[in-house]
Amino acid sequence: MSELTLPAHVDLDAAQAIKDATLAAAAEETQLKLKADQVATLSAPALQTTIAAQRHMADAGQALVIVAPSEPFLAAFEGLGFYAELMKATFEE
Repeated sequence: MSELTLPAHVDLDAAQAIKDATLAAAAEETQLKLKADQVATLSAPALQTTIAAQRHMADAGQALVIVAPSEPFLAAFEGLGFYAELMKATFEE
């Protein structure tokens, strides 16, 4: 299992970290956990990268697990119309 703790401000640098962690987890054939409890803002590129990560992990037969998503994290997906896409991921408290 791979884990990545997202920072308060999930920007382009964090999007790159999500991409890198996704590729590594898929190569290792293990699930990826994104700890999202501290997220205060989520950039559009980071949101898109998270969606791509979920799809990539599913294609690899693995899960993207969102751990304790903050309200701003969830609101970013809802506000940009991608909430249904986010719900394809697995969630943990």
